[in-house]
Amino acid sequence: MGSSSNYSTDASAVSPGRQIGLDVQNASPPTGAYLGVDDTLWLMASSSVNNVILTVTYRLLMPDGSIVPNQQQVNVGGGRSPNWYPFTLPECFILGLSITSNQSASFPQCYVTAMISRGNPVVGVISQVLCQGYCYQIAGVSWPNGVNTTALGAPGNIRSITGTTPAAGAQISESVPSSARWRLIAIRLTLTTVATGPGRVMALTFDDGVNIFCSDTTPLIQPVSTAWIYNYADGFAGVVNTGSPIMAQLPQHMPLNQTWRIRTSVVNLDPADQLSAPQYLVEEWLTV
Repeated sequence: MGSSSNYSTDASAVSPGRQIGLDVQNASPPTGAYLGVDDTLWLMASSSVNNVILTVTYRLLMPDGSIVPNQQQVNVGGGRSPNWYPFTLPECFILGLSITSNQSASFPQCYVTAMISRGNPVVGVISQVLCQGYCYQIAGVSWPNGVNTTALGAPGNIRSITGTTPAAGAQISESVPSSARWRLIAIRLTLTTVATGPGRVMALTFDDGVNIFCSDTTPLIQPVSTAWIYNYADGFAGVVNTGSPIMAQLPQHMPLNQTWRIRTSVVNLDPADQLSAPQYLVEEWLTV
């Protein structure tokens, strides 16, 4: 959990010379977010990058009629898994709340949800979700006037990722990270063949970790003692070259869930052949 500051109950220090009086015994509260003595304000944050600093700013209506502003910060690590941060507050009404981040780029890299819960939200009772959405430096999320967005209900983050170089004679195998969903836009790789064996045929396969649900085989035979570059992209009209660099088509609009795999399945791959680390372009969403 990141650092946080304590709220103040000194109304005179917050709003000296206050002119508006509130009848706290009979007046209806101007908000629908009541925080009881057994309730906790929780922040859930999931980030695909490290060291995201979230700033939570809120204003509280206290039982004595005073209005207390406050601001707290948390440091969110990467990894995409949900992180939970409790804000223990006194009995009050929340008049407004906003969450912004230190990420200057307007990419959907950090998803947040603010909620009121009795007990830990994972096992307790969530009484109210205040706001949720991808959080940026300027365009944060807010309550009560913000627009709530689900993690999959916004355009994804376009990411260029360098995969892992397989051992000689091994196929490429890349997995979608936990708490993520991908749409593969393009992938580029190189196959270097040795001077033995029959010609090789490049193929890509897509599976759910066990079962192959799609495969794409090029109609070209790569000779021995060559290094061919293969470019796959969403929108290519089949194979358009008869030699390196090869342009080949990817299945369009195919979402890939966490742990699903993108693999090569090269026919006649020699134990001494070498595939490069793939470079691929994906659209990524957080699944929280």
